[in-house]
Amino acid sequence: MDAKDLLAMFGATEFTFSQNISDVTHEMSLIPSTEGGSSINFLVGHALRSRQSVLELFGAEVVIRNEELPQYVKGEDFSPEKALPLDELTAMMHESFSRMKRAFVKASQDSLDEELSDPFLGQKVTRGRMAGLFSFHEAYHMGQVGLMRRLVGLGGKIQAK
Repeated sequence: MDAKDLLAMFGATEFTFSQNISDVTHEMSLIPSTEGGSSINFLVGHALRSRQSVLELFGAEVVIRNEELPQYVKGEDFSPEKALPLDELTAMMHESFSRMKRAFVKASQDSLDEELSDPFLGQKVTRGRMAGLFSFHEAYHMGQVGLMRRLVGLGGKIQAK
């Protein structure tokens, strides 16, 4: 995994996010998909938490500490009353992408190839591969945001040609 791969993967999810979040109001973002299902607001906040982990992985400054986003942990009760405004979440997502781009470009190939302990699987994984796993996680959730657009009454933004 090299910096160009990471830029391409996260660039794709940033594009998907930008398209899918357009025209979504804060009120729409709070509507859950089903009883107990995730709302757009939760999905964006959850993805932001993930991006903060990527920034930390590369020693870059985070946009907001994950401790300030406890309502966006999967498995926790999400309360619309505790949700951050969607425009703030969106701005932080865009800023986190800018910081990730800078961190990826600065990262040496040796740094990307460095083996780390994988907190999820308990195995060794390279820094680059770990970032790639975070990209996959983010892509999954950005697809959910696209589906949720339709459930809140908006049309799809990414059309097949």
